[in-house]
Amino acid sequence: FKHELEQGEFDVVTCLPGRVVVHDARMHADMTNMFVNHHDFAFDEAFDETVGNDEVYDRTAKELVQSTLEGRCSTVMMYGQTGSG
Repeated sequence: FKHELEQGEFDVVTCLPGRVVVHDARMHADMTNMFVNHHDFAFDEAFDETVGNDEVYDRTAKELVQSTLEGRCSTVMMYGQTGSG
């Protein structure tokens, strides 16, 4: 949101192709200076808020669903904010 950017706020999670970076804001022991740790996680796929459900399905589960319909076993693990679509 514009007002968050104006106040110097930032996203705590950045989704990049095949990886997710978590920006962990912390305070120094003096409790006056902040710093940020960046934690990088690799995934087969990672999607940001601009990607629609059809693209997520096509790039992740489509082939697995087809193989399941052909009698094979498949598992899809997906994580996301509850109610986000």
